[in-house]
Order: sequence, then structure tokens, then C-alpha cells
Amino acid sequence: MLRPLIAACALTFFLMASASAQNRNPVSRLEVLSEPAGTPQPGLSDYRSGRIGTQNVLSKWTPTGALQTPVSPDCHPRQFEDTYLSSNGTESDKRQILTDYFNRCGKFLSRDAPRRFTAMLRLDKARYDIFANPHIQPIRLHFANGETVTGFLGLKPDNRPHPFVVVRCGVTCQADNSASVRNLTSHLFDESPFNILFLASHTSTPNAQENHRLAFGGHYEAQEMYEVGKWVRFAAPFRHLVSSVHAAGISLGGHAALYTALYNDYNPISDDLKVFNSVVAYCPVVNLEDTMRSLFDGGGITDGFMRDSFWTTLQDVYDQVPDLHDLMVKGQRPSNPEMMQIIGTAATRFSSRIPAGTALFPFRDKPIRNLGDLWSLNKFTNQAKGITTPTLVWSAQDDSVVDYSLNGEVLTQQFPNADKSRLVILNTPQGNHCAQAITYGWETTATVLRSFIMDHSFDVYIKREKVTYPLAITTPPLGRGEQHMLQEWKASRGSDELELKFTVFNNQFNCKKPGESSPSCYNTYLSRVKMSSLPIPLAPPATGLDAEILTRWLNSRLELHGPSGRLIQSREGASQLVVVQD
Repeated sequence: MLRPLIAACALTFFLMASASAQNRNPVSRLEVLSEPAGTPQPGLSDYRSGRIGTQNVLSKWTPTGALQTPVSPDCHPRQFEDTYLSSNGTESDKRQILTDYFNRCGKFLSRDAPRRFTAMLRLDKARYDIFANPHIQPIRLHFANGETVTGFLGLKPDNRPHPFVVVRCGVTCQADNSASVRNLTSHLFDESPFNILFLASHTSTPNAQENHRLAFGGHYEAQEMYEVGKWVRFAAPFRHLVSSVHAAGISLGGHAALYTALYNDYNPISDDLKVFNSVVAYCPVVNLEDTMRSLFDGGGITDGFMRDSFWTTLQDVYDQVPDLHDLMVKGQRPSNPEMMQIIGTAATRFSSRIPAGTALFPFRDKPIRNLGDLWSLNKFTNQAKGITTPTLVWSAQDDSVVDYSLNGEVLTQQFPNADKSRLVILNTPQGNHCAQAITYGWETTATVLRSFIMDHSFDVYIKREKVTYPLAITTPPLGRGEQHMLQEWKASRGSDELELKFTVFNNQFNCKKPGESSPSCYNTYLSRVKMSSLPIPLAPPATGLDAEILTRWLNSRLELHGPSGRLIQSREGASQLVVVQD
């Protein structure tokens, strides 16, 4: 569906010469690709998989988008979303709502979840064949200075405007079918009313090869993000499908997201208009040099995985990046400190060649001349004061890749509250590196990210409503002391019936109160529901992937209610279907 739309609007869309003086390196052309750039990368679970984890953790699984751990009504993500979006408070108030939610409910949401490294492994095994989704298209963007970046574009099929999220993935990420990309695509596209554009990292093999350079850090990468956002808002062939523009970044891409907020503030379109409405930095690098030194000095398995990823990239791009030729011998692996020096020096050489006066503010008169400049200008805590773009920064205190003490904790100490900044800092005890969806639940993470972006998408916020329909479906009979806790929808390929799973608290003698008990305290019951019996238009999924996508949509949009509300800690039957329309 995307190819005809883009073709109709001209694949070779060139920006008008009247672009503002701030547009130093605008997007000049959108190219549609027949397949993703680069080659599939090994995931974390492929790295020394025989040493860590058990078979059930390492087996592949398909996210349904539904919460799997029963919790009390006030801890359910839907209740959080209602509370967050109904609040008219400041960023400081929103930060407090987020913090209070995880302080109060985090231990219940995460009580049955894998921890630390096994959480990352579990995320790595989540399946989603992104490029089989008919609404996602691999693309390449060309810039006025000759540089390119690859990625993919996801547009909703309803042909109406939606909030648009530009996402930068993490270190060496090619915007391919990797764990963090699958995770955020599911959250921001399948489970949210957003269009998306995923961009490869400047540290990825295709990016370095195509541009004959190694760029590193948010200081430069975010300037590209800014130009892409500007193009999306004003010049993209699909701009009629854009209602607001947001930036997001994962890990090293989160570093770029933080700098995107900075450039967004310093380079507004006008006094009352900026390129981006909000920014999300998910498990982000905050201070680049400190994080790199920690990775290259560390002895953990994730440290080794990251170093091996860097080394693979250096070997793959060596022939196309002249800056590396006198810094290393191809095929001869340097020591860890030497590898970090090579990466930094190559990036410094590229940055030093950028023409003077072409950088975005506030760095227009601050060129990078040496490695010290590169590290200094990529230390976000040196630049973060007074950020006015609403920016969510979500870090995990047990992160084994981006050391919390060097990143999230430092930022928190610098901004203990949001009174003088619009940074919404969320530090959760668990989640490791970008695996919050495993620790706190897939639906929880999707809801937090969606709620923040929607809170700054005023068009959607105004149109968003919950529509209630009468419903008559069979609910399982409840025994003495039993209570409804969760409901989960599942679609199947070619079937006009949906599976509806009810999770019920069974009140055995050794069980605590509902929402705080072990898995043995819950029973599950299955029901079948005809699509035609629901008051919303649904069609049997044509493929297995269509069924997976519909499943996630259903679990993010539908709620079963009894006369008193959601069927959570309830003995009522389902009498109403509440549909979230946004």
C-alpha cells in the first residue's frame, strides 16, 4: 500500500530552494527499497547462548500486547493511562504520576517476570516479521550533502492524519528485524495510533559503508533527526498523513533523541512552532564517553556482546571508510582500549571536516577539532539545562549495558524535579537494557510510551474517546471466592472467530489477595467469540502475521466491562464492550 502512495506523491521529492537558513542539510529525496538494507544481525540470545538461560526463556514467542500478570484495578496499565491523560498538570506533575505508579505497582507488575539478563534474552526471542507487514516499507533518505540513511516507513491504512514518530535505533542497529526494533514497532505502530519512521544508527554497517565515514554520538546524529523531522512535517510526500511530529530513540539512539530535544529548542520554526512536539529517550545513553569506557572496560556478557558488535562493524566497513585505514589492521583485533580509541578518532576525523557554520544551534560556533571535543560535546548533562521540549527519559537502574550510575542517575541528580525543565525522568528499578516490556509487561510499556506521546498530540487527545457498546458474550461461571482479573483476545489466520481468554483468581487456601498472588492462584478459561457479534468491523486475518497484528490491536483497544466497570477483581459478567477510538 505504501509504494503507490509514495509514487503518487513523487519518489524524487526535492525540497524547495526557499528552505530556511536553518535547514543546513535538508532531506532531498525519498527512495523506496525492495528489501531492507544490510544483512540480519545476530541477537543477544545467539551470543554464547549455551552459557546462559533455560530453554523456556530462549524459546520464540509472539507478543499479544496483553498484560500477562494479574494486578489490582489501580495497577492495571489502562487505569494508569486514564489517570495520566486526564491530568492537566505540568511535566513535574506527570513525572510524579509515572513515579508513583511504578513505586506503587512495579513490584506486582514484575513479580513473575524474568530478571536482568534473562529479560533481555526473552525480549530477543519475541517474534515479529516486520517487513512482512504490508503497511511497512523499507526506504532510504538522501540528504543535500550526499549522505544517506536507511530505515523503514510505517503508515496506517486509513489514509487520515496521525501523530508521526521518528525513531532512531541503537548502536550498530540497521533498523532491521532486531529485538528493540520489533519491540518499539509493536508498541508505537501496532498498539498505538501513530505512523512511524525508523532510522538506522550512524554506527550501523550500511550507514558507514554508504557514507564512507564513521559518525558517532547524538551531537551529529540528532542534527539529521532534526532535518528528517522538518521534512516529515513540511515536505514529505505523505505529510498530509502527519498531524504532529515526535522523536524517539533507543539506547545510543536515545542519546540522539536527547540531542534532538536540544536542537528542537534552539532551532524553532517560529516563535510558536517547533519541529517536534515531544521526545522519548528509551534506555538512553546520556553521557557518551563514560558509557563507552564502561563497556570497553567491563567484564560482563553484555559488555562482550557490545564489543564484538563494534568489532564486526569495524571489519565490515574498513574498506569503505578511509579514516580507519591508518588506525587499525583489517582482521587484527585491537585491545579494548585501542578499539574505543579507534572509534572515537575515526568519528572525530569525520566531524572535523564538517564545514564551519553549518551545525545547528547551540553548536554552530563549536566545531569538533579533537577527540576531547567529541566527548565533551556528546556529554548531554553539559547541555541539558533548560530543555523546554517535553522529553521522557526512561532508564532502568539494573541496566547492564548503559550503566545507570553514569547516565540516568547523573541526569536525575542534575534535575531532581521538572520545575525548571520539561524533562520527565522515569527511573525504574528493573528492565535491564530496553527490556521493560518483559519486566513490567508488554502492555505496560506500550501504555507508558503511547500515553506520553498522545499527551503531546493535541489533535489525537481531543479526538480520543471511549465508546461503550452493549455486549452479550458467555463468561465463565465463577465459583465461591473467584474473581475476574484479566481478559486477552487472540485472532487466528482465516478464522471469523476470536479466542477470548479469561484469567480468574481462584482463592485457594494458600493464595494472597488478588493481584498479588503467585501463578498457581489463577485459572484460565477460553471462550470463542464470533467477529460478527462484535459492534466493530472486523474481518478474518488473511495471514498469520495479520492475525498477530490484529491480536495486538484488539488487546490495546478493547475492554470488557460489567455494570461497575472493568472486569478486574470483579465477579460481574461482561455486559459492555468499551472501544478506545483514537
